[in-house]
Amino acid sequence: MKKLVNLNYIFSNLFVNLLSQYDLKNVCISPGSRSTSLTTAFAENKKINKYVIVDERSSAYFALGLAKQTGLPTAIVTTSGTAAANLYPAIIEAYQQRIPLIVCTTDRPEYLRNTGANQTINQVDLYKNHIRFFEDISLPAVSINHFEKLKKIVNKSLLISTQLDRGPVHLNFQFEKPLEKSITNLKVDSTFLEKLKKIQSPSRPLSSSKEKFTNINTVLTKINSSQKGLIIVGCDNYKKDFIKKLIRLSEKTKYPILADGASGIYLKSNHKNIMVNHQAFLRSNRIIKEHSPELILQLGNSPTSSAMLDFIKSVNAYKISINEFGDRKDSGSKFNKIIKAEPSNFCKFISDAIESKVGSDFLHKYQWFDKKTELIKNEFLNSTKLSDEINIINHVINLLPKNANLFVSNSLPIRDLEFFKSKYSKNINLFTNRGTSGIDGINTTAAGIAASSKNPTILITGDLSFYHDSNGLHNLMKYNIPLTIILINNGGGAIFGMLPIGKEKNIFDDYFFTPLNIDFSKLVKVYNGNYTLVKTYNQLQTVLEKSINSKGFSVLEIKTKYQKGIELRKNYFKEVVSSLEDEL
Repeated sequence: MKKLVNLNYIFSNLFVNLLSQYDLKNVCISPGSRSTSLTTAFAENKKINKYVIVDERSSAYFALGLAKQTGLPTAIVTTSGTAAANLYPAIIEAYQQRIPLIVCTTDRPEYLRNTGANQTINQVDLYKNHIRFFEDISLPAVSINHFEKLKKIVNKSLLISTQLDRGPVHLNFQFEKPLEKSITNLKVDSTFLEKLKKIQSPSRPLSSSKEKFTNINTVLTKINSSQKGLIIVGCDNYKKDFIKKLIRLSEKTKYPILADGASGIYLKSNHKNIMVNHQAFLRSNRIIKEHSPELILQLGNSPTSSAMLDFIKSVNAYKISINEFGDRKDSGSKFNKIIKAEPSNFCKFISDAIESKVGSDFLHKYQWFDKKTELIKNEFLNSTKLSDEINIINHVINLLPKNANLFVSNSLPIRDLEFFKSKYSKNINLFTNRGTSGIDGINTTAAGIAASSKNPTILITGDLSFYHDSNGLHNLMKYNIPLTIILINNGGGAIFGMLPIGKEKNIFDDYFFTPLNIDFSKLVKVYNGNYTLVKTYNQLQTVLEKSINSKGFSVLEIKTKYQKGIELRKNYFKEVVSSLEDEL
């Protein structure tokens, strides 16, 4: 018996059903004709949450936020041509941070490539420098082998994206008209459709081989022979279980933990071995000279601050980088060893394998540096006003409820977190886009995080980042996403004032300092958001608590004086170095 079908649809339906079997929960779809079949299949699948986002760049960043928060792959669907190219910035960020995305671009048939066909570009391995896996999926055919091949592609892409080489994968689907499910253009045997049902039946769970450590004896030997060691924790969204194992390793080795600002571990533990003020005290050449480590263990990603990278590069220590996929994460510092190991498992393995060391003067010195700097910092910050900018982030963190999500934007906000952070035990989940540290897609990434979490989400961002992704506010309005945005408005491009170019006024004023002169209250109103201009710390406390408990999104704008902030940052670092060196 023959049955009329739309081949594109049943091919797409198999693909989507397979994804849902493997716990894919979210998809971001941008409307387009060539992606009609995939869109219809996703629309009909009740297990997957759908977010329809007009702007492809915004859609990809929203998917990035969803995947960051859930830890699960998120699918993206787009049509052909420049629509596919607009996904690239978020794909790059996902690649750098190893965030799982299933990027589904749709394309015209291969025979129309390079023929001048409308809305057709070369989409073959379009993102090849920043993708973990690519497959150019040929036109659907009435062939069981073809459908079985699709299942193998899904299995392989998900296994790579979530386990073997975590990050974004790209599947480019070729489709020719008709694209609509309702337009049936092919008769197939009912036996063919019955065989398709068997292909859709649940497969065994995706799994990879058990982790095996290599070069581990070198690590053990170096730890056992090194009294002066440092554990540096790079940026990531670390869980409590990792932090417990990390602290145990520090306690047994007597090595201080230097927490990168984007690591967030200091927001979940105030353990005495975690240092948060090294950005300041390691600016002292004397401290570096007299208290250099013999061994550096760098866990996870490389630090992102230039001061920390300069320190790592300058010291004559044996340097070991440990990360899950054995990536090179040395930022030019020429590490001696790269260990492929998941950091949490590494900490447990090493802690179990070594004996506890006796008391360490090296650890005690670093603890003293950190405590002394904390006192100087608190006194310094307490003398500032809200408009001075440098204490905004610490003040916000103090006001946040436990288990909140905090997204800190690139440029000055993340640097002030790095410079002035303190230790807490609030289990705050920190998120950043520090993969490539761009200012694009910030609002939308935070929106994706907020949309997929039951905990309050707060974004701290600057005026240029906010403006750059202002169309991302539409997603907040459309899906009524409760996000609180702390908008630090220092007049545009103030971060460049901290660089040497800031002294070259004839160039800086015209080409680097970029005041927007925008009334942000009107922009927020366009998207039905709540807006407040905040002028004092007390007012910030009141409106922040209110916004966290309100529906929809809120923007709390704080206008600051960038020149005063630059001066204060420089003075703070000078005061720390001077005070510590006076007491050495």
